[in-house]
Amino acid sequence: MDSIKDIIPQVIEKITRQRMGVYEALERVGQNIFGKQELKHIKLVGTQAGKVTIIVDSPAFLHYLRTRKMKILKQLHQELPDIHDITIQVGRI
Repeated sequence: MDSIKDIIPQVIEKITRQRMGVYEALERVGQNIFGKQELKHIKLVGTQAGKVTIIVDSPAFLHYLRTRKMKILKQLHQELPDIHDITIQVGRI
């Protein structure tokens, strides 16, 4: 039987690999959905409970993405079926 000190690093490694897979998928999907100029203003942060969080660098870009939210969500859902909503926030890229 493995000791807890041997199990914990294995669990952390597994979680890290899963998260990296999600981030890589988000990055790939983001490149498919957004153009190069748009990607300068956007950062797909991650997912939680079927929701993708997108950070943008200005209120103007926030408004721009909100007007396209349903189209973006449809494209995200095609690539990542677990995604059901998007949160868009202004922040640092």
